[in-house]
Amino acid sequence: MNIISKNLNQKEYSFQYSTEKSNPQRIDNFLAKKLNIPRNQIQKSIELNKLKCNGSIIRKASFLLSSGDIIDFELYIEQKPDLSPEKINIEYIYKDKDILLINKPAGIIVHPGTKNPKHTLLNGILNDFPEIKYVGNPERPGIVHRLDKETSGILIVARNNISFDNLTNMFKSRDIHKEYICLVKGILNPVEGTIDSPISRHPKLKIKQAIVKNGKEALTKYKTIKNINDFSLLKIQIFTGRMHQIRVHLSSIGHPVLGDSLYGSKNKILIKRHFLHANKIIFAHPINNNLMKFQIDLPKDLKTILNKI
Repeated sequence: MNIISKNLNQKEYSFQYSTEKSNPQRIDNFLAKKLNIPRNQIQKSIELNKLKCNGSIIRKASFLLSSGDIIDFELYIEQKPDLSPEKINIEYIYKDKDILLINKPAGIIVHPGTKNPKHTLLNGILNDFPEIKYVGNPERPGIVHRLDKETSGILIVARNNISFDNLTNMFKSRDIHKEYICLVKGILNPVEGTIDSPISRHPKLKIKQAIVKNGKEALTKYKTIKNINDFSLLKIQIFTGRMHQIRVHLSSIGHPVLGDSLYGSKNKILIKRHFLHANKIIFAHPINNNLMKFQIDLPKDLKTILNKI
């Protein structure tokens, strides 16, 4: 086995598979045993096109090996999130010693991850409130829920562990009322309704979610605010917090969010992100139980789109 170290986070392996057994072996099982690594780590490399056999990219972990095959494998080790404080202009719409409420702009990730290890909203929050570094999950401290990168609107952040635990439980028990505004192509009929369809990772495209029979429960309510030409401005309420839930559900009924290239299609209207804004939230304060109610307007870019159509 030849090993070539590219850097501290990445290794390349190149070797020839040989066996006297008559039954073919799956490539993921072989690599997992040979390199003593979990199969899900091999799957991540496959998703990144980092596994080849005889020069061809392998796209399925179930690929069967034959004696004499040449395997080229690049193991990608996930980078740990960079929680270094960064100066970022953040609009705080409310703050006390227990919680923060932020008006998140479109175009910024909420917290660091594999593909975005830094320059996130959380890096800016930690610059302004360093104590949050020790709250909740150490990889995304203080974060009790998320908004997609291109979604704007209200985000709650916990400033201490009691608030973190209480808010987390409130989200799980659906005690937090969340509303969104979105624009979709077409006129919805009926003008209001409920979408109750389970969601899970797309069976083929890993960057997407999809309606899957045995997926996790997902419940979304919509109501038409008004129709503008051949578009519908909707009020959305979600009762579960699945990844891309609103976008998946609206796409499933034939009305994807305007500007959503992942679940819809390119549109003729100039919009740099999808038209989805978290405009309202109602919940009991996690410490003193006071009723907290916040509502914000659409940002300028989305107002401009409404004027264009």
